[in-house]
Amino acid sequence: MWTFEPILKTTLWGGSRIARFKGLTCKASGIGESWEVSDLDGNVSVVASGPDKGRSLRDLIQHYGADLTGRRNHNRFGERFPLLVKIIDADLDLSVQVHPDDEMARRYGFPNGKSEMWYVVDAASGSRLGLGFNCSLTRDRFVEMSRSGDIEQALRFLPVRECDAFLIPPGTVHAIGKGVMLVEIQQTSDITYRLYDYRRKDSAGNERELHIDKGTEAVCLDFTDCAPVGYRPMNDIPVCLADTPNFTVNVVNLDHDLMRDYSELDSFVILTAVKGNAVVSSGGESVSLACGTSVLIPASTSGVTLTPVAGGFTCLESFVR
Repeated sequence: MWTFEPILKTTLWGGSRIARFKGLTCKASGIGESWEVSDLDGNVSVVASGPDKGRSLRDLIQHYGADLTGRRNHNRFGERFPLLVKIIDADLDLSVQVHPDDEMARRYGFPNGKSEMWYVVDAASGSRLGLGFNCSLTRDRFVEMSRSGDIEQALRFLPVRECDAFLIPPGTVHAIGKGVMLVEIQQTSDITYRLYDYRRKDSAGNERELHIDKGTEAVCLDFTDCAPVGYRPMNDIPVCLADTPNFTVNVVNLDHDLMRDYSELDSFVILTAVKGNAVVSSGGESVSLACGTSVLIPASTSGVTLTPVAGGFTCLESFVR
């Protein structure tokens, strides 16, 4: 089992909550993202402790192969790790954007597109998310509104609260509103087509690049399933938030020890702590899992025991079937 050094990203819209959430001693502000498990070029996670300390996730996959990722995943993805886990803190509104599906991404030379899901860990009063549209749009009208900067007016905005979950298929126009902090679990991809960014300027005085042509190619104008995932939290029983060909995500709320049997799964598992702390144990090995951190469990592990520390504990459990 491995934990990784966070890859902290300073952004135009970032805040200060990620450091507090993760218990980091750094005082940096403007941190918009913390990449927790990543195999993207230039942003590959590095093991934080233990015998493999300092090794990259890519090194681990090359060394352990299917024992880490699972046989089916190794056949499907080779030595690419298929998921990226990050924490996002929106101190200001994020851009209105869209991601391509696998087919479009491959036309432009990428291995896959970007499907993602969100789990909200903090939401200020009145905060919201934009998902899909509040009206019918033709493609020509979509292009017109994107070029004029009016596309925000066509978004369907939803109020959000802590523990809400959302599934965002490729092609869904979306925007994370200010005041929201969430965990994002996604396909390993960094393809984002910005449609509108509030005419903000970077430190050099330049507006960020927009990608209206490719965004228009990627968008699904018929997306209407904008509601949060409907689920009922339960103690000591995993509850499914998303089950797709690209990832499965469960939420696990604990107030007692829980044994998770992975013997038939044939996949790695990522546990991401979103509330409280726990110890993850398996076969004489144990890892401390603090709030805001993730542990990668190899597919060769038949199961783990989760032991909450000093109160309740909640984590997201992610894998690829």
